[in-house]
Amino acid sequence: MNRTLPGLALTAAALFTLTGCVGDDPGQSSSGAGSAPTQDAPGDEGQSVEDACSVVAETITAATAQFEEGAEDDLSSVAEAMAAAAEELATMTQEITNDRVAALLPDLTQMFGEAADVFRSLEEGDASGIEDLEEIGGRFQETGAAFEETCTP
Repeated sequence: MNRTLPGLALTAAALFTLTGCVGDDPGQSSSGAGSAPTQDAPGDEGQSVEDACSVVAETITAATAQFEEGAEDDLSSVAEAMAAAAEELATMTQEITNDRVAALLPDLTQMFGEAADVFRSLEEGDASGIEDLEEIGGRFQETGAAFEETCTP
C-alpha cells in the first residue's frame, strides 16, 4: 500500500488547492453592489457567477471532507467520495445556468470520475494507476486555477 501514498498525497493536495480556491464561504454575497462577479450575463437565466460558484464549491468541499476522513488504507471510501462528487457534478449541469461556471463542470466531473476509478483499482490491488493519479492531480490544479480565476471577485 506504500506505493499508493505519493499519488494519494498528490491528489489530496490538488483537492485541497481546489477547495482553497472557493474560499471559506463561497455563498457569501459581496457587499459591493454591481461588482462584476455578481452581475448576471445575458443567457445565464438569472444565475450570477457567484451563485453558480457557490453551488459547485459545496460539492467540491463535501468531496474534500470525505477525502480527508478516508484513511490512506481505506481507498474504498476515497473512491466512493470521488464517485459521489463526479455524480453530483454531473447532475448539477442543469442547475448551473451561468455559462462561465458551467464550462468548468465537464472537466471537474471527468477528473473526479477518473480519480474514483483509479482508487477503486488501487483498492483491488492494481497499482498501475498511480501514474494516472499524478496526471489527474496536475489537472485538478489546472482546473482549480481556472475555477479560482472564474469565481474570485
